[in-house]
Amino acid sequence: MPDQFLKSGRGKIIIGSILFAAMVAGALFWGHSGQSRIKPYYSGETVAYQGDIYVGTVNTGDFELFLWQEDGLHKKANIMSTFHKHPHFNDLKFEKNDGRLYVYLIDGRYLYKYDLSNPLVPEREARIKDNAWDWFQGLEESRGRLVTMGIHGIKVWNKNLEVINSFNINNDVKENISFSPGGKYIFNIKNGRIKIYDTESRQYEQEIDLELKKEGEIRKIYNDPELSLIYVVDDEALKAFNFSGELVRKFEHISPKGCDVIPASDGTHLYFSDGLGIVKVNKYNFEPVDWKHTTDVAEGSWLMRIKAIKPNGEQRIVGFNASNLVVMDSDLEILGHRKSTEEDLSPTEPLFLRVDKNRAPAGTPISLRGGGFGIKEKVRIEFADETFYAYTDDQGRFIKILDVPSVLPTKTDIKVIGEISELDYSLGFRIE
Repeated sequence: MPDQFLKSGRGKIIIGSILFAAMVAGALFWGHSGQSRIKPYYSGETVAYQGDIYVGTVNTGDFELFLWQEDGLHKKANIMSTFHKHPHFNDLKFEKNDGRLYVYLIDGRYLYKYDLSNPLVPEREARIKDNAWDWFQGLEESRGRLVTMGIHGIKVWNKNLEVINSFNINNDVKENISFSPGGKYIFNIKNGRIKIYDTESRQYEQEIDLELKKEGEIRKIYNDPELSLIYVVDDEALKAFNFSGELVRKFEHISPKGCDVIPASDGTHLYFSDGLGIVKVNKYNFEPVDWKHTTDVAEGSWLMRIKAIKPNGEQRIVGFNASNLVVMDSDLEILGHRKSTEEDLSPTEPLFLRVDKNRAPAGTPISLRGGGFGIKEKVRIEFADETFYAYTDDQGRFIKILDVPSVLPTKTDIKVIGEISELDYSLGFRIE
């Protein structure tokens, strides 16, 4: 690695300027109302099936399945949600069973299972809704079982798609909830901390403070069962904590954001992303091994989620690089990429705001629904001196379950403001 990419004495890798990062992020993610933007690939899954690498994402609203070949990524399937009120998938999870490839998909109301063994002809095997009227927002896996995350918390499903366990854990950013390899712990990055939940005692056992400049962004951790350490990339550094919350080691980066960290297949190294690029380090001492600056792959590149996979004995890294999907080898050489498409961010309907009750005592959960904001926009909810956040869907709509603030009885307003469009709407509410 060239010496000029290391800051002596501090363990920093210089993979771009913060000014450039801010310009890239601003140009990529949001324009003003009425403009278009690149619809970013910021998350997804990879799976090796019959020696091939498949990449799946629902960032466009549809489920898109890509096959990696030496000349690039080729789309093999596109599945649309059949729920007419919210025709947008929120998450996916692959499963291999009895030599067949499956994908689970959620669109809020429904959980789907598709057989992808012949990717050109996906076959739907199940479409179910939860009897408790949950709203599915995220998917995970624990001990070989499917996990859904929704407004009613976490639910664990068996092979017959029946709920067999549940946990009262919530997070507006469902990607920030993950399980330890053995399923004993649930990690929930929320309010600037890693909150460690013990699934046996069914309570939070530890909280670890992180350096996060902004709430509501995707962060992932990696729990190494060999060393019993928790690895995370916050906005300061790659860090390793033990389960007592003590910082064991760290490696500082100079990007304004930390994003994702994953293990290499060799058991010795880690890869982490910080928007500007990807770094490979030794997990035992955090010595840097290699790096790659990925913002120049295509206009608007910003590396967020990364996935490692090893079909046929060769390590491959798939990066969800905002304006593109990028594939790299174990030495971070870029093998190819695929550009994402454009979308119109203009509001699709007039502003509206509704609540399931217009008066309630402090602490009462209420359901707030709104629409007419920008597509995939972060909205700020101001309610009796408390602030909440939500994200709109492909129609500029959102649903948020929140508790009435603990204040003295009063008549107040619930106000919602689009953080980019700057559109706002409010309605009256009485706290009893």
